[in-house]
Amino acid sequence: MINTQLSVTTQSAAQPSAPTEQPNSPLSNATATSQPSIATNHDSTVSKADKYGGVGESVTSHIDPATRSRADSKTQALALEQTQAARNLFYNPGPIAEQQLGMAANELGELMDMMPNDEMRGAISARLIGNEGLMKGQSIQDVRSALSRVTQGAEASANDRGATVELMGGIGALFADTGATTGMQSRSQSQSEKLRDFLADHIPLLSDSNITEMKELGDSKVTGPLKSQQRKRPSPDAVPRFGMHDLGAQADKNLGVSPKNALGSVSWQLATIDKNKVASTAEPLSGHMSGSPAEALATFDALLGNQNEKPYVKAHTQTRSEAAENPSYVQKQAFHSQDEADVKSARAAWATGYLVATGFHSSVEVAESALKYSGQNPRPEAYSGTSDAADWLGDGAATAMIKELHESHSKTP
Repeated sequence: MINTQLSVTTQSAAQPSAPTEQPNSPLSNATATSQPSIATNHDSTVSKADKYGGVGESVTSHIDPATRSRADSKTQALALEQTQAARNLFYNPGPIAEQQLGMAANELGELMDMMPNDEMRGAISARLIGNEGLMKGQSIQDVRSALSRVTQGAEASANDRGATVELMGGIGALFADTGATTGMQSRSQSQSEKLRDFLADHIPLLSDSNITEMKELGDSKVTGPLKSQQRKRPSPDAVPRFGMHDLGAQADKNLGVSPKNALGSVSWQLATIDKNKVASTAEPLSGHMSGSPAEALATFDALLGNQNEKPYVKAHTQTRSEAAENPSYVQKQAFHSQDEADVKSARAAWATGYLVATGFHSSVEVAESALKYSGQNPRPEAYSGTSDAADWLGDGAATAMIKELHESHSKTP
């Protein structure tokens, strides 16, 4: 919650819990199974990495992962399936999702109103209204109006909802200080520091200790241990994107959404991925494993939580505590209770949905940070510490799981 209290109770960073079991519907309200489902990698017909070489890239070690959708019908089908479910969330959110996002938008709007000047309002809006953003070329007042519409609910557009999620992700990234610069060219270091100081004063749950715990659990260095080796940025130029592997237009057509009502395009630097990883992963890849859901969810929780609830890590901390007291403990319910699952799974849907709907990240790339938010440790004991979700969810399981999450908080178009 936003307040003017500058003190906050902190605790030491939590260590990862012993593995807990993955539910069949792990991010909503299903009962857990005794053993997570381990997906195998793709079949031998796509085992040769050279099959997915992009233009001018056939002899390089890293390729544009979207080339796999152009070469492999299974990957393309998964990319379209997850894009369509994610984008429908922004067109037709369910009541709990709409309520949660509306409450967050109200808090964000109040924050903007309390800011001392338009320079700071511009700083928090920099990515949204910059050349790469969802609201490219629009004004600070346009951002504030979008938040008002989401607060009110009925008149909100898909772009209004996307802007609200983007703002929460941007706040989380600012506090996580991961070095990500996409879309931040128009915000100076001085402006970032002033914005962070203001937000730290008004959102005390985003304390240094709480952010440290969030990063230790859900940062991309944790979810993608080999990300720095397996991903490259070949060019500083931003490329417009419209859904996973640019399948947003087809998804919108399937959903009956006209171009004027569609969730807009965003731009970012192309990420190339190790060609062997692309070849061994049927699930579509985009930017490699992501910590962005954790950043957005930490902000979501901090805006709507209370002083006794640590953002992002609450369910994980409870799982760890239960397991410490009872070594045979098995998590029976995502988020540990139905009431919590209803609310927190809606937040998880928004945080992951925006990334998939725009094409920033794919289902397999957001899966681990989303599962951990629900209190589960999705890393099977059979895999090493250098593995990632593509190793155990890479043959279609991630799309099924994240799609189900998004559909559980959407209305049928």
